[in-house]
Amino acid sequence: MRKALMLGVVFFLIGFTILSFSVYQDIQYAHEDEKMLEDFFASEYQSDNVNMSKNDSKTNDSENYINSYLAVIEIPSLNLKTGIVMSNSSFTTMDRNVSIYPTSTMPDQHGNFILFAHSGNSRTSYFKNIWNLKIEDEIYIYYHNVKYVYKVSNVSEVSMYNNKPIENEGKDKITLITCNPQDNSVRIVVQGEKHE
Repeated sequence: MRKALMLGVVFFLIGFTILSFSVYQDIQYAHEDEKMLEDFFASEYQSDNVNMSKNDSKTNDSENYINSYLAVIEIPSLNLKTGIVMSNSSFTTMDRNVSIYPTSTMPDQHGNFILFAHSGNSRTSYFKNIWNLKIEDEIYIYYHNVKYVYKVSNVSEVSMYNNKPIENEGKDKITLITCNPQDNSVRIVVQGEKHE
């Protein structure tokens, strides 16, 4: 009886420690995300000098974005606003960020800006609700002192082997991709067209 009680206490302490570490790590990631968003907007959009014109001068492309956000995505209808990282960033793990697909073109270029992130129930499942987007919902991308506006044109499910959503069809668009939590063989894809 005494051994069983001691064993129960040990398992409880181990479980409590693991849970506490997980909660602590989520809080740390949330603070880090807030700080990086503040830093991004402080450097990209200088206080009252916010100029969202597409004709403004861009920041130097040779800047090092390895440990900071390259851009920010905002989807008002989903109450989502978070940073986007390059695939070579130390923060690029899908457990922590929205990432840019390697063949993607950037918003200031002609083509398909492709982003991917987790779905699911964790704090960092940024795309967990993208299938709730409706046609004409707006997606904002903040990149190089410009706010790019995209309007949702399609929400669909595709096979994980279907590469059509990541192709560049000569249109200026955005593509958001995530797994379907109920079926790993299917991807949820949201596409939107850029509006001036």
